[in-house]
Amino acid sequence: MPKHYSNIYGYFDFDDIYNLAVNKFPKDASFIEIGVWLGKSACYMAELLKEKESNNKFYCLDHFMGEINATDQQDIVRKNQGNVYNLFIENMTQAGVQNFYTPLKDFAQNAAYKFPDKSFDFIFLDAEHTYGCVKNDLETWYPKLKDNGIFAGHDYNNQVKQAVDEFFAKRSKGIGHSRSSWIVFNS
Repeated sequence: MPKHYSNIYGYFDFDDIYNLAVNKFPKDASFIEIGVWLGKSACYMAELLKEKESNNKFYCLDHFMGEINATDQQDIVRKNQGNVYNLFIENMTQAGVQNFYTPLKDFAQNAAYKFPDKSFDFIFLDAEHTYGCVKNDLETWYPKLKDNGIFAGHDYNNQVKQAVDEFFAKRSKGIGHSRSSWIVFNS
């Protein structure tokens, strides 16, 4: 059972969704977490993959400058000269999961173009939480999801909820809920 993730500062209550993804796609799958902050949830996923001796690819994407409107994040970013990438790497290394993920330091919109459509079995979205940013991320990353894949995200409330609900209503996709997250099965 993953344990090192609990030593990392951050927000994480979607372990059930990560467990579901690892169990549904046990081998040769591709996962991406968009918005990893200091790595709490990413560490949990990497620990799961390590325990299962999985050869799944797991990408951890972030610009590592924190959410603009999150005061606690901006305080940490300022203390680290405007970027927390090194803290993320340090957290993952201390957990011993450096061989179970690939860090991507970029903006979500830019990084999407590095991957062809239908590249990922599992996409988890937890980046900027404004309506416009979530809408753009959904439009950019949904084509990257494979058939029978899982698209999920955190903080299913306010502007995130509005963007997610509108996006998937247009595609006639049902939205499941788990704690403070949303989940869509691409079947």
